[in-house]
Amino acid sequence: IEEGIIQLTLPKMRFEITDNEGVTYINDAYNANPTSMRAAFEGVSAIKVKGKKIAVLGEMASLGSFSEECHREIGELASSIFDHLLAIGSEAMPLFESFQHSQKPAEFFLDHASLAQRLQVLARPGDLVLVKGSRSIELEKIFILDTDVTVAH
Repeated sequence: IEEGIIQLTLPKMRFEITDNEGVTYINDAYNANPTSMRAAFEGVSAIKVKGKKIAVLGEMASLGSFSEECHREIGELASSIFDHLLAIGSEAMPLFESFQHSQKPAEFFLDHASLAQRLQVLARPGDLVLVKGSRSIELEKIFILDTDVTVAH
């Protein structure tokens, strides 16, 4: 069993950890819902870093009438773990707003290119960046748009 666990490889974009020039990236962009967001945050909270913990969070789709409430709760939880938030997706606005209440830096983006450019400037050696959102928001695009960040698959 131990040998199997050692050889275990997760599917792409599921807590996929890479390092680029001293910045640790966690690509968990395959999908997102409140439970998977909490699990990812728990994983990040267990990782010690020398720099900042940056959350790049997209909306959680298919939540129906619970969308606003769930996004607000996740934003509040994120503010207890992350030092900086970059958010994208119209449904992520309540997440962004609740993170802002912590007085920590939070930025909202309308497109992947702007977000990728900002992340390139923001992330420094020693930082950890979690990238997570629903499949529909296609957050993995930021790795393609930011030519300085290459995630090994």
